[in-house]
Amino acid sequence: MKMSSFRIFRHWVLSKRRSVLAGVVYMVCMGGWDEVISAGITYGVGESILLESQAVFPGIVSDGNQLVVSFARSRDLFLRQYDMEFDPIGVAVQVTDRADITDHKHLFFEGEHYLLYSTIGDEDLYLNKFDLEFNQLGTTVTVIEDGATTPTNDMLLATDGNLLVVGVFRPSDRNNNETSGHLIKQFTTDLSPYGEEIVVNPFDHVNTASLGIINGMMGIVAPSRGLGELQVQTQKDISLIRLDADWRPVDAEPIILVNGREYSHQIGGDGLWMSTGIAYDEEVGKLFIGYTFNIRTDRNIDAGRIEFSAIDVENYEVQHTEILVDSTTATRAHFLLERGVLYVVYDDAETGSPDVHGMKINILMVVPGDVNKDGVVDVVDLGVVGANFGTVDMDWVHGDFNGDGVVDISDLGILGHNWSRYGQLSPIQESLSVDPGTVVPEPFTLAVCVCGLLGFRRS
Repeated sequence: MKMSSFRIFRHWVLSKRRSVLAGVVYMVCMGGWDEVISAGITYGVGESILLESQAVFPGIVSDGNQLVVSFARSRDLFLRQYDMEFDPIGVAVQVTDRADITDHKHLFFEGEHYLLYSTIGDEDLYLNKFDLEFNQLGTTVTVIEDGATTPTNDMLLATDGNLLVVGVFRPSDRNNNETSGHLIKQFTTDLSPYGEEIVVNPFDHVNTASLGIINGMMGIVAPSRGLGELQVQTQKDISLIRLDADWRPVDAEPIILVNGREYSHQIGGDGLWMSTGIAYDEEVGKLFIGYTFNIRTDRNIDAGRIEFSAIDVENYEVQHTEILVDSTTATRAHFLLERGVLYVVYDDAETGSPDVHGMKINILMVVPGDVNKDGVVDVVDLGVVGANFGTVDMDWVHGDFNGDGVVDISDLGILGHNWSRYGQLSPIQESLSVDPGTVVPEPFTLAVCVCGLLGFRRS
């Protein structure tokens, strides 16, 4: 019969009880564990799922119960519900009847959907509101009309917690360098204009930006102007522009989030572009951004591979980067963070016509000592450490928590420090019904538990 991890550990302890007991006694006498390894985050990227065929310009929100994906088809906007696994609920509902829409942004706020969209020619911008059943509420509001000098297809839509915030990108090459940056307009939830228009013009950058509250203040994530003095004219950074309550810049220069100097560019490619994915996790202090990198030289297009970066907002350093979609035709990733899962939608024209796809990234806080990553440090993890104690060339799943390749007393101490502590459980882990009220024992208590395994053999 195959022995459990716990029985293996007990067998090992009984065979080498002197050295283990010495180590445990040492730790107790020293008043605790010598080494503490901070909890980390892992990102489990799921498979891409086809959501909508012959569709483009996706957006994604949660209505509190389900996912709602917005997209354009035949130049009109549609909304469709999906469950949390991206299984469709019902049919797609057409919510506009114009046949001239070029792009849009989607926001769910205080129980209602808001859609901001531009039209052919990129000279007009409109704002609509819909209820949970996708019925339009009130009339269509004109945000900009006949904006010949300012293209409206690169708009921003967010909320400051009270008002709707609409941003219109104003590139200097379209209005004689008079007011580059963004024109900010604010609306109440009944779509009434609020206050004066605000010209936000702190730094020069290009379009395809995102707007949201990041670490307590409004932030615009956008590609920088091309850094032509380096590799190619299209080389850009992805930067963060932080703004105070009066929409003035907080920093003397934009914060570089993704450094274009670390990429190899080719003439004719767009480089870093389309920073349309943005989500902020206040609990763990992480900013998640999605963007494209294009190196195609046959023609300049707004597509490429889609990358994802996790950024610590304490120092704005990138802690994790991963290619989500390894393609030359994917673009416009949009993010939604919900219940420990980052939902991603994007469009991809790999088949010749654009389709909307979705994927999930499970964000899991992993506590050192939790070998099997079930959200709890317990006797199962202790058994794995015991089974591999003293061995080399080991990794996390074999009990090496400090990364030195050896499972030893330091790893046992790390496990002891985090005994019965929990990470941020994913929905899958929550389904295991882990009790968050488990008491965390003092080092002495765990030492007694380990030493209990050293009990006298029965005669």
